[in-house]
Amino acid sequence: EAGHTYNRGHLEFNIYDCDTSCRERVILPIAPQEYLYGLGEVPSSWPMQAMEAQADAARTYAFTKAAAGQHRPGCNCALYATSVDQVYAGWDKEGAPDGERWVAAVDNTDNEVVNYKGSMIEAFYMSSSGGYTENNENVWGGTPIGYLRGVCDPGDYTTANPSATWTVTKTAAAVTRALRLGIGTVTSFTDAVRGVSGRLISISVVGDQGSATISGATLRADLLLRDDRVWVNQDRLITGDIRAKYDSSNCSAGLPTSRQVNVAGGERQKFVKATIYFKDGVGAHELSGDVLAYYLEKGGPSGSLGFPTSDVRKLANGATRASFENGTITCSAAGSCSTS
Repeated sequence: EAGHTYNRGHLEFNIYDCDTSCRERVILPIAPQEYLYGLGEVPSSWPMQAMEAQADAARTYAFTKAAAGQHRPGCNCALYATSVDQVYAGWDKEGAPDGERWVAAVDNTDNEVVNYKGSMIEAFYMSSSGGYTENNENVWGGTPIGYLRGVCDPGDYTTANPSATWTVTKTAAAVTRALRLGIGTVTSFTDAVRGVSGRLISISVVGDQGSATISGATLRADLLLRDDRVWVNQDRLITGDIRAKYDSSNCSAGLPTSRQVNVAGGERQKFVKATIYFKDGVGAHELSGDVLAYYLEKGGPSGSLGFPTSDVRKLANGATRASFENGTITCSAAGSCSTS
């Protein structure tokens, strides 16, 4: 929740702007609002609501860090001026094109922080979530935290995000050198354990002289990947109209289990809980449960029903139904299905 008020008149953040090789420290004491004016975390051209959300997150993050102490080891500061904490650009942010819009976002949210059960949260954020955030215990370990549950992030998929989808190609020799596991030449990866977001918690690496299990974080770091939400030798990218549908349903279909394929003049992609079909002029629709099973028995999009024109919807009597180009499938609560 936002709205907790702080007295800024007697509070300053000490910001540190020097790496560990420096012989002298440069520390800037600054009031919270003025500190936020100079943060260079997001473009000032972003929509105002997005920048206001960023201002709330940045303010909450800063207060939480400052409350933990103004004398962190190595800097005698509350906050580093780099991505170790939050990037502080100072006047280069305020005075840049559209800088006044960012200042307005900060002013519009003055005195607002994000609370959970009466206390400020650790407001972690990132430039790209990969479309889904992860549970804190799968990232840093420790006890699950209520406000750090993995959630769908539909806003991640935009042409403005260069990391929305990506692929990396490496030779077996390059992977072997990078991982340094002593198991010979890497030949395959198996037994992936994934978190709620699909990020790798662990994965077994098979070589021609043995095997080893490593964490997803190790795989990411050693192979210089953008993220550990990755599938090896499998295309699980969710793109285009199917991605738009997936995001609009708040990722309810679950993790992808297949690549996008062309079927009967349209497209299809399978997920753990559902399958999404798309056809020009018809749109993208999600099928699941008994309706999906019966639809496949009838030949799927290549059969007489054609492509779905609606999602599966639940009726008042507990039955489920979906419409198609050439008919309707209705399944009773007991699982008996028919077409009309």
